[in-house]
Amino acid sequence: MTRVIEGSAPSKAIIVGEHFVVRDQPAIAAALNIRTYVKAKEHSHEYIRIISTNLGIDVKIDMRLSRKVPSDIVPFVRILEIIRERFDDLRPCLVIISSEIPVGSGMGSSASTFTAFTAAYLKFIDIEVSLDEISKIAYEAECIVHGKPSGIDNTITTYGGVIAYRKSEGFLRINAKLSEEYVWLIADTGVRRSTGDLVRKVLELYDKYVDIFMPLYHAAGHLAIEAGKALQNGDYVRLGELMNINQGMLSAIGVSTLQIEEIVYKARSSGALGAKLTGAGGGGAVLILAKRCDATKIKNAVRPYARQVLETNISPKGVEVKVIS
Repeated sequence: MTRVIEGSAPSKAIIVGEHFVVRDQPAIAAALNIRTYVKAKEHSHEYIRIISTNLGIDVKIDMRLSRKVPSDIVPFVRILEIIRERFDDLRPCLVIISSEIPVGSGMGSSASTFTAFTAAYLKFIDIEVSLDEISKIAYEAECIVHGKPSGIDNTITTYGGVIAYRKSEGFLRINAKLSEEYVWLIADTGVRRSTGDLVRKVLELYDKYVDIFMPLYHAAGHLAIEAGKALQNGDYVRLGELMNINQGMLSAIGVSTLQIEEIVYKARSSGALGAKLTGAGGGGAVLILAKRCDATKIKNAVRPYARQVLETNISPKGVEVKVIS
């Protein structure tokens, strides 16, 4: 029987604090149960083949790990290089990737993929490592894609649940009180954008108006702390209010768009507790918090303004791996 290993990892959403986190204010991020699945299968060829229909990938990587591959495959080669360096083992296999996460939406699609790939391949070659090791390897791949990422994405896709992050302090796990009464909706605008360009744009504005931006950033930091407390207490009404305030701040620093604002307005006017952009802005996705009983009405209201609308919940589980056969 052909041996098959499957790894999966959740997506992520920044609930509050994006952009402000760059200037050492806290942010709150959660794993969402929209996942990437990676299967590693034995095959009779002397190469590693990676296939993903929805990501448009079908590439063979030779066992010498040549980097003469498309740029979007280089992060996978880096993961394999690290595994060979640390564990002195690589084996040919067929890798099949399928993802439920909208690409380029600010939901951690790349981190989810790299985390699931790392976990699946290590299990395939019978190497047992800690979650921390998986996260560190996935981070190396993230660096190729994003330059100097914060580490939020690979941390949340590895460990799941909810975390607080501050640049100068690192990560703190939040014991969020989850409730079936509430759901999270993701309205994907379908607009792709450069995170780096948007971050630079905001920082330039910050430097131009330091005295104005500084108190705004401090307020955003206090807001993130209150949002963490609301999650710990299961106070989702308060959390929604804080999300709405955070959206106003993000709009003020210039990263919202007309399409995002239309989705936010339609969601709130249809009963959403909170609605805001998540990630860099300029497109990407809108994160909506709602009572379960209002979810259908809200989805119908925002659907004309979004490429797709997904319903999900916070995933307490991070990366998982299992033997299928």
